[in-house]
Amino acid sequence: AMRLDPDGMIVEGRNAVELARSVGQSRAELIGLHAQMLGYTEIGRPKEAVALFDRAQEIVHELGAFRFEPENLAFLADALFAMQEYELARTNAEQAVEKLGDTATLSYVGPVALAIAAQVEPDANRADGYLARAEPALVAGGLAHNHLWIRRYGIEIGWARRSADMIEKHRSALAEYFSAEATPLTDFLIDRARVLADFIRGVRSSDWRERLAALRV
Repeated sequence: AMRLDPDGMIVEGRNAVELARSVGQSRAELIGLHAQMLGYTEIGRPKEAVALFDRAQEIVHELGAFRFEPENLAFLADALFAMQEYELARTNAEQAVEKLGDTATLSYVGPVALAIAAQVEPDANRADGYLARAEPALVAGGLAHNHLWIRRYGIEIGWARRSADMIEKHRSALAEYFSAEATPLTDFLIDRARVLADFIRGVRSSDWRERLAALRV
């Protein structure tokens, strides 16, 4: 089963941008740019994601749609982090968080920006503060992408800290939220988190090795 198709995201994003430009739909173009930025970062070509940022910002200013600016900045920070441009990543992530502003923007993309800010923040206390700030927006409902982002990055941060408890917290929350409508991607993230947490706890059983092997298929 397809878990994540970043190459497909890039192709679909390019097609969306081309079509959107042909009919003058800048908002749709922005969605296509975001799809490409995410895809390029996922496949290890973050420089190409960074190259799309300026046009994404132009659209925000052309439309006066500043609620999308934190998204632009967060995706830029994510790509810069992948390039090991850690200070630049942190600076842009902080700007994304500062621009969350009103409740509507926070509900739309707040946890995404806060998740990326936590990921690129070297200070554990500050990172935990970003994650904690996202929780009220998640409790209020919010959009599925917010839950996916905060839990995925929470798991990654837990792995970086070798904290099985942190991984389990975010794995459990991800599983609960998507229990009624699981996807191949969320199933993969949940299974992977369980393998990582068990590894930290010293599990090396045959069952654990089988679960690890299944992740590589």
